[in-house]
Amino acid sequence: MELIQQPVVLQQQTKYPQSPKICERVLEMQADHFDALYLSATLSAQLQQFALALESLSKVSRINLRHAGCYSNRGNELKELKRLVMSWR
Repeated sequence: MELIQQPVVLQQQTKYPQSPKICERVLEMQADHFDALYLSATLSAQLQQFALALESLSKVSRINLRHAGCYSNRGNELKELKRLVMSWR
């Protein structure tokens, strides 16, 4: 199994606390790994670490400007952080 697939499987098994560590390992090897960044953002949001999720989503949006899920999730994180006005910028 490829390293990036491990956190996906763990997430599906609702073993969230282990997954971010694996994403970090992938990102240490390749800082702009789209899937690791996006999954890291998703996991952070599920763990209610909204600022960290927003940081990862910002990196994701720089890699792929057309990823609609990134912008939708970014809006959700800004809402959770009570920074909704920024979502329009």
